[in-house]
Amino acid sequence: DNQIDAITLTGTQYNTIKSTTAGLANNSLTLNIAGSETSDFSGVANADIGNLIVAVSIASGGVLTIDAAAITGEAVTGAGAITVKGVDGSTNLANVNPTTVTATVVSDVNLSGNNDLGNIDNLVLQSGIDVTLTIAQQNKITAATDNNTVTLSNAGTFSGSQFVEEYQLASAANNVFTTNAAGQTVTGGSEADTIIGSAGVDILRGGSGTAVDKFEFASSDASAARFVDDNFSSNISDNDHFFGHFDVVKDFVTGQDKIDLEALTFFNANYTGSEIYVDAGNVLPAMNDVVQGFALLIKGTYTETVGAGEDSFVVNLAGGLDTLIYFDTGGTNRGIILDNSILADGNVGDTINSSVDFI
Repeated sequence: DNQIDAITLTGTQYNTIKSTTAGLANNSLTLNIAGSETSDFSGVANADIGNLIVAVSIASGGVLTIDAAAITGEAVTGAGAITVKGVDGSTNLANVNPTTVTATVVSDVNLSGNNDLGNIDNLVLQSGIDVTLTIAQQNKITAATDNNTVTLSNAGTFSGSQFVEEYQLASAANNVFTTNAAGQTVTGGSEADTIIGSAGVDILRGGSGTAVDKFEFASSDASAARFVDDNFSSNISDNDHFFGHFDVVKDFVTGQDKIDLEALTFFNANYTGSEIYVDAGNVLPAMNDVVQGFALLIKGTYTETVGAGEDSFVVNLAGGLDTLIYFDTGGTNRGIILDNSILADGNVGDTINSSVDFI
């Protein structure tokens, strides 16, 4: 008997006969998705599709959803759209190139070494997924649900996705990372990193290693800081509070890392030590409303609030373990926290020199 050389089916036709395709003496099916068709073959046994279909054409307006294992290595063309579910490190989409290619990641995976994913237009991370990506791959993230962590495999200059909560930068030189305005947690690699905060609430870590990390903030980025004079002294004094949704630097290293706050003056000849440190000997009534363009460096204890509430900073001028950089830009008092890093007057054991640590 003569065997069938080739069959061309629409998505609807294929869906009708798919339960019997294993019995067809044919391995050359061509699947045509018409402009009005939306076909979802995800969950269909991979052998039903992958071993039978050798080509897919999707017309403009047509949509095909399919599992990565079923379409890997196949050819997909046309002006329509395809969504490939379950993309992993071995998925081959080199010949999958209709107008729009969306890849969905459904489990923790390293995609950074896969060179066959260049045709992807949109990368979607499902809930709770942690992935390792190249910078080029992470630039294609268009959706992610709940909490996701992206680890970068290479260094470069790039910005975070609004959909990703946490980033781990590559341990390679010349990382320049800008957080998204949605706010993010960022950990640098072992080499020198520049981490730039945007308008959101950020938690920044320089990461391991001994290289110089630079934490850069636009002057309007940091949270507005609200001062509460708990003891009615009219001065900044112990146990007073500052409240706000603060940006936080978690591992500032004295004499090594750098803070860059645009449009601020940290060096003023009228102040001993060339910085405005707040301690029991120099505290003044007007310091609770800092002068525009200047900053106060205040010791105390930072407490992060989980949820919608404000973070708090409790003043402890002698024994505090954290530092609030309290400054004014545009008439608004703002604050950035250096967590577990002490900035203090040289007369009381200063370990950080602002002429070194601030740029």
